[in-house]
Amino acid sequence: MEAPPKPNFLYDLVLPKVEWIGWPLAVLGLGLHWAGLSGGPIVLLISLSTLALLFFLRAYEPIASGDILAINTSYVPVVQPSDVDFFLVAIAPKVQNIAGAVTLIGILFKLLFWKGSAALLLVGVSALVPVAVWQLATKRLRWRVAVVTALGLATWLVPTETLVRQFYRDDPALVAKMLYQAQHPHDRAAAQEVRRLMQARYQRLRSH
Repeated sequence: MEAPPKPNFLYDLVLPKVEWIGWPLAVLGLGLHWAGLSGGPIVLLISLSTLALLFFLRAYEPIASGDILAINTSYVPVVQPSDVDFFLVAIAPKVQNIAGAVTLIGILFKLLFWKGSAALLLVGVSALVPVAVWQLATKRLRWRVAVVTALGLATWLVPTETLVRQFYRDDPALVAKMLYQAQHPHDRAAAQEVRRLMQARYQRLRSH
């Protein structure tokens, strides 16, 4: 009788525990950010960066030796997995995990209104959606991929102006200046004024 395979310390023990901490922290950070509390952006930065790292590491997770051979349930004289099976087991996880990491960083950038979020979300979501649809059709879609795909699509489709008005609704001067900067990204004076108003906002929040 064959002994059961030993669990991988990183992929089977460490990453699942860190992941179950990372998702609640991301929800907490989003709530704090929406409520206008100073700790929101920091919690978002830590949690989403950690989740992105987890996705990136999972792209290099070892494939169990029997995974590819166990896909086909019908008997064949010589077990030789098809190209489709090989894609689903070996290629798709790497594509979706790297794309998931890019998507999470894109979400982070858009929620914190940093430059580059549009390009990151475009690359990440465009790679995630076809693989997620394929895996959904073959009943191999994992919950974390479905969640990141849905969040990436939603964040990508919501206009930046809407997010600015929601997160800084208590500071009309900052909203007006951030919207102006979004329309004039090369205006250095506007960028400097946004930084000044942002610093004043955080100092005001910390003093309360």
